[in-house]
Amino acid sequence: MGRAEDYQKVVQEVARHSPAGRLDHLVLNHKAVNKLGFWKGTAGNISHLEEVFRVNFFGYVALVSALMPLLEEARGSVGIVSSVAGRTNTLYLLPYSSSKHALDGFFGGWRIELEAANSPVTITYCTLGLIDTENAVTELKSIGFKSGLEKLAASSANDTALAIVTAVTRRRRELYFPYASSRFPLLFRWWVPELFDWATSYFLQSGNKF
Repeated sequence: MGRAEDYQKVVQEVARHSPAGRLDHLVLNHKAVNKLGFWKGTAGNISHLEEVFRVNFFGYVALVSALMPLLEEARGSVGIVSSVAGRTNTLYLLPYSSSKHALDGFFGGWRIELEAANSPVTITYCTLGLIDTENAVTELKSIGFKSGLEKLAASSANDTALAIVTAVTRRRRELYFPYASSRFPLLFRWWVPELFDWATSYFLQSGNKF
């Protein structure tokens, strides 16, 4: 999903399945493959960062932009799926985290512009905590997070999908799911940022170090 032809294929498929020229709801939840590790500024780091932004950021912007006419025709709604890593600081995930921060800044601003222009399209920004998808579990285990997984209550992918669809169709401004593991870290960071950084570093480095 990081190339222009990828976006075009999606837009063409949507148009083909929507002969009426309208799109009621659009939820975006794609991401590039994460390469976990400390940032060392290598050529490989830079190349990976560019790829992550093409998929995780530009892919979202390009798709919503291309499909906005169909969404406006239907008075539709958009769901942007992000994570706690996109609203806080974390280790090992700088390309992923920064691309999600960019989503927050862009679509938060676009929401204001749409409201100012009296557009019927709404944007729901979804901040997710730990979800028990295969990718998430595999990535945590790859940094030595094995005993920690047993202590964390990950939400099921099915429950998460239902929460996202419900929030988007009801035109909610934001979704935090599961609430405790997605909302509390943000409040923790805002209230005591230095303590949050220390706790995050200690928590994540309890596993294997890179």
